[in-house]
Formats: sequence, structure tokens, C-alpha cells
Amino acid sequence: AARTGLFRGAPCILCPPAGAPAEAVARTRALWEGVGARVEVMAPERHDRLLAAISHLPHVVAYALAAAALEEEGEACRRLAGTGFRDATRIARSSPELWRDICLLNREALLASLDRFEARLAAMRAALEAADAEALAAHFAAARKLLEGD
Repeated sequence: AARTGLFRGAPCILCPPAGAPAEAVARTRALWEGVGARVEVMAPERHDRLLAAISHLPHVVAYALAAAALEEEGEACRRLAGTGFRDATRIARSSPELWRDICLLNREALLASLDRFEARLAAMRAALEAADAEALAAHFAAARKLLEGD
């Protein structure tokens, strides 16, 4: 069923092909803005990098987190898990086939995002192994600052 305001405030990324007529891009942008979307125009390569970081990587991480946490004591973990675990793994309930295809289609950009994620995770692990409270807190604070946009 149709829902009024479905696209109000939602991001919409346009990736016009090289040589696309400016008038066609403007009309497409106006259509989306007309239903309330926040439109950004960008090159397909930038779109792929951004979506790898903010969509595809979180799905891969959610699937990995769910498997790592639940593979040994799944029943107890499911019974005891709080909102943090449920929030972090909610998207792992998505279609594995859909996300397999998305990940493979954007493989190169996703691999670059995974490299950045693994480097951050390794640095946090090193701080934890060294029992370096200051370094661990600094990693957490740096991520929080990035989220807040400071």
C-alpha cells in the first residue's frame, strides 16, 4: 500500500552516466525532491565506496558477529542477549542470498572497507591485549567523535 511521506527526508543518490543530459538529471532530481527525498548526485565509484562502508560492511559485520557469538552457546546467548546485541545483529536476519549478491557486485569497494575495519579492530585488540586502558578508550572516543561529526 502507498504511504504518504515514504521518501520524506530519505537520501536518494543519483549516479548519472557519463554524458547524461543535464536536463534529464535535473528532471530526475526534481522528481525525487518533489516526494521529499534529499538528493545527492555522485559518480558511481563514489556511490560504491560509500555504500560499501555504510550498508554492505555493516551487514557483513552483523552476520559475523551473530555467528561468532552464537556458534558455541547459541541458546543461552539468545536467551540472555540484551538490546545491544539485538541492535547490532538485527540486519543479520536479512536474506543471505540478497546480501551475497550485493557483496559480490560491490566486491572491490567492500574489500577496501573490510581492510579499514580490520585495521581498526586489530588496533583495538592490541590495546586490549596490552591492557592499555588509555589506548582502548582513545579508540572508542575517536569513533564516537566521528559519529558525532566533530
